[in-house]
Amino acid sequence: MAESLNGLRDRITGELRWDPVTRSLYAAGACLYRVLPSAVLWPMEREDVVEAMELASREGIPVTARGGGTSRTGNELGEGLVIDFSLHMNRILELDPQARLVRVEPGVVLADLNELLKPHGLFFPPDPSTKDHCTIGGMIANNSSGPMSVKYGTTRAYVEWVEMVLSNGETIRTGPGRVGETGALGKRERTIYGVVADVIGRYRQALTEERPAATKDSSGYHLWEVERSDGLLDLTPMVVGSEG
Repeated sequence: MAESLNGLRDRITGELRWDPVTRSLYAAGACLYRVLPSAVLWPMEREDVVEAMELASREGIPVTARGGGTSRTGNELGEGLVIDFSLHMNRILELDPQARLVRVEPGVVLADLNELLKPHGLFFPPDPSTKDHCTIGGMIANNSSGPMSVKYGTTRAYVEWVEMVLSNGETIRTGPGRVGETGALGKRERTIYGVVADVIGRYRQALTEERPAATKDSSGYHLWEVERSDGLLDLTPMVVGSEG
């Protein structure tokens, strides 16, 4: 694996380490568990993640995305490659106060985001107790909530779309209408849409009947919200809260 990691390090702009000290530091988080990773990557840009996922796909290396490391259930830990987005990919890319839209990288800390939004009379409502440390990427992964979610809803209610790198290095953007642009879809993305459409078609009644009556749900993939009223599929609800 060292040879492959050396090759990856030459192709990225971020940092990649697999020394014993780094691995030991990333073997722990806010949880009680301890899992020693093989290596840790701090990407600077999306292309670094693409390179890492392509290598992981070829070599059969498991990958764990990590934000603030605040999960109490061990979701920040993994035996393979840990990708820590909090160090470099923590930029707020765009803010449109009138449209109430903000575009961020996954490593942005919730408290920092709300500090930026405050002068505009806006805020990101989900407020977990770890708000000074947790990242938006992690909040999307587990559909974070908090005391104010009783009134305002969980993270899922505030995510318009997600740009993400698939296991084979393919980059996709979720959101309404993407399924109709079949010519623009990559091979893995077409497969995902095809499988999801088939599952929804075959189990539509069961999905409706068995939908959990809960305001906060981080289990499953919210397939009952993927099919829109206009018949198009939007993978965003499936991605939010998909960590387990």
